[in-house]
Amino acid sequence: MENSTILPLYRRLFPRRLTAAAILILLAGAAVYSWRQYPVASKKQIAITPPPAKNDAPPGYNGAILTLSDQQQVVLDSLHDGAVIAQGQTTVSIKNGQLTYAAREIKGICGAEFGPLFNTLTTPKGRQYQFTLPDGTRVWLNAASSITYPTEFCGKDRTVTITGEACLEIAKDPSRPFNIRTNTMDVEVLGASVDVNAYSDEGVIKTTPLEGGVRVKNAANAIVLRPGQQASLDASTAAARFKVKDHVNLEEVMAWKNGWHR
Repeated sequence: MENSTILPLYRRLFPRRLTAAAILILLAGAAVYSWRQYPVASKKQIAITPPPAKNDAPPGYNGAILTLSDQQQVVLDSLHDGAVIAQGQTTVSIKNGQLTYAAREIKGICGAEFGPLFNTLTTPKGRQYQFTLPDGTRVWLNAASSITYPTEFCGKDRTVTITGEACLEIAKDPSRPFNIRTNTMDVEVLGASVDVNAYSDEGVIKTTPLEGGVRVKNAANAIVLRPGQQASLDASTAAARFKVKDHVNLEEVMAWKNGWHR
């Protein structure tokens, strides 16, 4: 009687177990087939894509805004070679990506009919610009800086005004000294090149002759510097006295111009 009870129970349970086993085997086979057809990437194959970089202009990126004598502003980044702007008797054009000036003489009189006209070149943050002044002086303007200059140098001297930082290679003209003005001091360039750092928010204005000498002066004093020296001045007052540092590392001073980070 006991055996007859167990046997029907076994027969009822066994087919269910057999069916479940068959289902498991089918599922395992399907998984193997799927893995062979579409293998899962291993850890070595998984790559995390970084977020796209911000489109910020890196230091040294060439770009500036030119403010003309009538206060019209021109974004130089948008101009192509050959673009021409008239400023009195001076032609302003873009050649090889750089701003150039060519004055047209009228009866041999500098600035005839139009009088002195001034342009201002300004670099936004993260931009720099290199160009040539009307007298042939080469200018490298650092980021967040400006230089104001005449479209034609007339008179007995050549004078420009800067904010921020600029490096200038002065065109030779012994008959007309070259002067650089800032908010608190003037620089007369006696040699060939100079770097002037006049960022007002840095608290100190620095003048560094690179080739030849310069004379720096303000309301309190005047001194002459030679290459390897650097004068610093409190930017908050025009009556401060200059502090002179010897044996300055010129490569460090010009790191921005050469595309290096200070």
